[in-house]
Amino acid sequence: MKNSRTPDPLSTLLARWQVVAPRDPGFRAGVWARLGGTAPATWSAYARRHAAAVGGILMVAVAVGAFTGREQARSRSAQESARLAAAYVQGLDARSMPTP
Repeated sequence: MKNSRTPDPLSTLLARWQVVAPRDPGFRAGVWARLGGTAPATWSAYARRHAAAVGGILMVAVAVGAFTGREQARSRSAQESARLAAAYVQGLDARSMPTP
């Protein structure tokens, strides 16, 4: 039977072993070049290439937001106006006035 108190030299060697790979900044571009494609563009490069489309989408988003905000403000204003008019008419109602 083997004595379990003596440490296995292979186990201690493997426990201390570490792989330190050098970083390669061009790794991703190299992989894409080997695959025959181009590296995916960054957002800023994509926006510059498609400036008209990005600008159009941005203008549509701003216009839709402005229209939606205007309609919500009109709706709230109409509701508040109706509430104030109802409170005013109720205040003038002779049946609800206190008698002296």
